[in-house]
Amino acid sequence: TWPDTEEALFVDGWWGPKTTKRLQQIFGTPQDGLISDQWSFWQEVNPGLVSAEWVDHPADGSPLVRKIQELVGASVDGIIGPETIRAMQVYFDTWADGVIDGPSPLVCAIQAWANEQI
Repeated sequence: TWPDTEEALFVDGWWGPKTTKRLQQIFGTPQDGLISDQWSFWQEVNPGLVSAEWVDHPADGSPLVRKIQELVGASVDGIIGPETIRAMQVYFDTWADGVIDGPSPLVCAIQAWANEQI
């Protein structure tokens, strides 16, 4: 879906830096376009999550992920693993398999939701 305004996201199902930065704006977290400090072993099964910083030993996780976890009722640890992804999928009413495909119906729903927040 093509965005209606300059601030709107292109709804394409790929969670890249622009989607991350828009969500960071919405949730009031630092706006660097990066989902910081995420477990590297989740990277391969989540190809639609493009803007994550994948590390072998995350320390604190992501402030943005913490805010999303609060919104969707997941355990708040800042790490976007299968439990958080399933909670997001249920919240945004998409197929709940615990992974972010590329492209992802979950990411499309998040991008559309973010566009409604403008």
